[in-house]
Amino acid sequence: SIWCFTLPMVLVESLGMRMIPAVAVLCWALFTIEEVGHIIEDPFNMPGAQAHPDDLRLERSFLTTREDIMERLPCEGEMLSRNGGDTQVT
Repeated sequence: SIWCFTLPMVLVESLGMRMIPAVAVLCWALFTIEEVGHIIEDPFNMPGAQAHPDDLRLERSFLTTREDIMERLPCEGEMLSRNGGDTQVT
């Protein structure tokens, strides 16, 4: 932003009054690129994600998907039937 603020002072000698639209277009392009970078960093636009990490309810979605898969798979192993399909023994 400091660069965009000082750019008109540098270009006024070489461009004259054409400096105004040139600076406007350049600053718009740079700020747009910066905003795209912020959107890419946080694609779900969740400002409080650190306070509530499961706002997307991913865990519930994973459990539902797992339950659906386990319903469709034949349960052949004793460990699978005992642990509800969980292969990790705690």
